[in-house]
Order: sequence, then structure tokens, then C-alpha cells
Amino acid sequence: MKEMNDYSGPFRPDLKYEDFSKEFLIKLMKVWQYFYLEMASAWYDGVEKRFGFDAANACEAEAWIRVAKYPARFEIKNENHVIMTITRCSGLEYWEKARPERIDAMCRGTALVLDPMYAVNPKVKGKAIKLPPRGSQNEPACVWEWTLEE
Repeated sequence: MKEMNDYSGPFRPDLKYEDFSKEFLIKLMKVWQYFYLEMASAWYDGVEKRFGFDAANACEAEAWIRVAKYPARFEIKNENHVIMTITRCSGLEYWEKARPERIDAMCRGTALVLDPMYAVNPKVKGKAIKLPPRGSQNEPACVWEWTLEE
């Protein structure tokens, strides 16, 4: 069967994502990404309205950390030293356009909780080398240094 470019036509109870064209699936993913970020924004606004800016930022940091799976590049200096570069962060890209005033609280606030949260070994220490804001979209979202203390 030919790949579908939309879902016009009769109801198909056996329809699967595999039935759609790559172009349609990319368009669908962009719509989902937009609504995901809009939902996060609406949720944040509701918390901020009811409990204030600091509470909203704290809740947002928890939420983003919970789902954080960003493209990253790892430069392994040695077995005890790694530089992690987050090459792209769709959340940062969204806030740069929608509400840049939230970037500092989101990124720097999240940075405060990342170290103890991700370091399952207490001898592992994380340090943000570069956090937003960034000068251009060609720059990485953020850069982290992870070390294992002897």
C-alpha cells in the first residue's frame, strides 16, 4: 500500500504510523512538539499565577529534569573527566522566542539541581561551564563538566 500524506478518506481501524509518509510524520511531530511546549507554558503560567515566579520556576525545573533527554556530545578527557555539550535543546529554542525572561530561571535553576540529581556516585561532581543565554543559535545550548574525585 502507498504511504499516506494525510488521513483523508474512509475510517481505517487498522491504521498505523507506518502507513504514513516520512514527510507527514515530520509535520505531525512538529505539531506535537509545538503543543507540548505550549502545554508546558500554560502549566507554568498557571503555577506562577497561583503560587508566584519562584514556585513556577522550581516546578518547571523538576518537570524538565524528569523528561530531559537532549542530544549531547561527550568529550572524554580521561576516565575521571568528561565534557558534555548539549548541542540542541528544543525548550531553550522555544523560550528564546516566546519568553526569554524565563531562560535564566529555567536553565540556571535547573543547573542547581542537576549536580546532585544526576550524580549517582557522590564522588561525581558536575559543573556548568556554559549556560544560556547564548549569542546565537549556532552555539550549543549548554556545556557541562563532570569529574570523578579520587
